[in-house]
Amino acid sequence: MLLNNEDGITLIEILASITILFIVIATFFAFFTNAFQYNAMNSDSIKAVNIAREKQAMFKADPLMESALTRFIDNINDGANAADLSASSYPELMLAEAIQPPNPAETDEAKKSSYLLKMNDSKYKVFIYLKGNADFVTCDKSKSLYKVFVEVFQEDKKLTDTYTYFDYETNPSVSCPGL
Repeated sequence: MLLNNEDGITLIEILASITILFIVIATFFAFFTNAFQYNAMNSDSIKAVNIAREKQAMFKADPLMESALTRFIDNINDGANAADLSASSYPELMLAEAIQPPNPAETDEAKKSSYLLKMNDSKYKVFIYLKGNADFVTCDKSKSLYKVFVEVFQEDKKLTDTYTYFDYETNPSVSCPGL
């Protein structure tokens, strides 16, 4: 009686299956490596957006920052001098350096007529541009809206920017007709 058993696998079949398995694993490894890199970049971007939103909210919600920004607008409306642009004049704003006046040579229209406030942050550079004149004024001049442009950088790479408005209130000087 002759035994004829061919149920085993050959060496070529083993090598072919190992090669296919290696190609599949290499593809998944490349996919996960790219996913981790994208996740790291996205994490920095999300942090920058949150910092920009935090700075926006601080101007509106923090009474000390709101008061300091109101004082600054009072000063620029009265004709700001060098002392009015000093960082030490507004400690509540946590400025990294003196406020820079508008730069007419700036090519970006949003920045051309704006004061630059560089704020302290441990990892990011936060630039706040406050427009030098109001975008909207009520007829009795008791309220004005000033455009605020926030940029967040990491080293020299811009991560995000956003706009908001600062609600500047004064005492009404004239009453509105018909009110």
